[in-house]
Amino acid sequence: MVHFYLGEYLWKNNNRYSLASLFLVTNQLVIHDQADYFNAFFTMTSSINAFLHLWSLSVEMQFYLLVPFIFLGLQMLEHNYLKLIAVSLITIIGCIAYLLVLEQFAFNFMLLRLWQFSAGFVALFCANPEKLPNKAELSKDVIFKFPFTKDDICTVSLATLGSCLIPQKLNVMILRPVVALSTAIIISSENKNFQKIIDTNKAELPFFWKHDPKRFECTEEKIGDQIEDQKVFGYGSCGRGNGNFSIMMIGNSFVMNLRTPIRTHFNNNFTYFRYISLADGYGLYADTPSSHLSLEISRKNVERYKPDVLFILGRHFSTMKKPLQEDDQLVQEMNNNIKFYEKFVKKIYILDSLILFPLGFMDLFLQNVVHRPEILEGLHLNRMKADMEMKIVKKRFSMLKCTKCKFFDLNHAFLEGDKYLTFDRDTLITYCDNTFHLTSAGLKLCDNALRTVAQEVMDTI
Repeated sequence: MVHFYLGEYLWKNNNRYSLASLFLVTNQLVIHDQADYFNAFFTMTSSINAFLHLWSLSVEMQFYLLVPFIFLGLQMLEHNYLKLIAVSLITIIGCIAYLLVLEQFAFNFMLLRLWQFSAGFVALFCANPEKLPNKAELSKDVIFKFPFTKDDICTVSLATLGSCLIPQKLNVMILRPVVALSTAIIISSENKNFQKIIDTNKAELPFFWKHDPKRFECTEEKIGDQIEDQKVFGYGSCGRGNGNFSIMMIGNSFVMNLRTPIRTHFNNNFTYFRYISLADGYGLYADTPSSHLSLEISRKNVERYKPDVLFILGRHFSTMKKPLQEDDQLVQEMNNNIKFYEKFVKKIYILDSLILFPLGFMDLFLQNVVHRPEILEGLHLNRMKADMEMKIVKKRFSMLKCTKCKFFDLNHAFLEGDKYLTFDRDTLITYCDNTFHLTSAGLKLCDNALRTVAQEVMDTI
């Protein structure tokens, strides 16, 4: 391509280096020419080497061709400490060889730059200490205690990298190894520091995760036969409990939003807790091809597992807000689906219509926190307008014929006088995110309502 389009501009060096770059050996051609990279192969002012910068890509791709064999060799070492020692030796010996060999050759030869890549392997082992024996497995007789903390070393490494900004020429043959070592130390510290941040801010995590996160782990146990045909937010089983009744949740993304806080209040007092969260999965009706498929999948899974308690969780938008008609088709459809569910379950709990927080509310809130904090109170929702918006939805719900159904309302958790609160005034944390879902702060407000529902289930089933 270059040959055809550059024409007379393509002089000898460009022609040679274009072919070298095509086969990813530009660095080897540089070594062959023994030229200084920074002189850029000038021969005349109107023609320069347009492909010289691809030497670094050649080194990188040559490494990618070699690294599978390195990984294969490391797998032959049984103990992780042996693997760490091996990559450490590659780094140290390679660095020494790099410093001793002619600079222009070492700079471009991949095998003499391998030590920089292997330093990344060392960082990988250091960043995952669980791969190595813990302190209890090592000798208890500690002769020497290292006088510096990991944070001290990380700080020194950052300062070393900062020295590259000094407007003073430094010996690159010394600076490169130091920079590579400092970068490896910072990478190895990244996971540890991230875990430290999580531990420090554990109190800020959702309230139902504070005490025993493993207790709330769920497995993606596949539910149903058609699930791969639909957009899925989440599905699975949360493990066998010690109760005498089973629970299933169906609906849209609000299943994932409310699943854990609801399940927490059952305190593992169930046999099975299954959930399925599908795009346009309202559980009671369908108004699009996607929602028809979701409804079919939900019905089949209820029939298959026959849960004692069925939760139907979802937000309802345009279709449910349309004016009521005589012999309303939507109400009839919901009644037919409820009648179907009642054949297999003992109790149905349906999430009542939630207030509609504005789309993108979190971004709107943050912008006003920074630029117009004086109008934050105006971001709370007017109670009358919010209730009117969902009035027809509630009316349709009131027309359902169901002997096993119970609606539970979360709106009152946000109610204050004539408005629904949208954020916590003390912490300035919103109760919803940008996509209508409740944040951990919003879920915490609903804690008492969800506890009441769970307790009622355990008392009556």
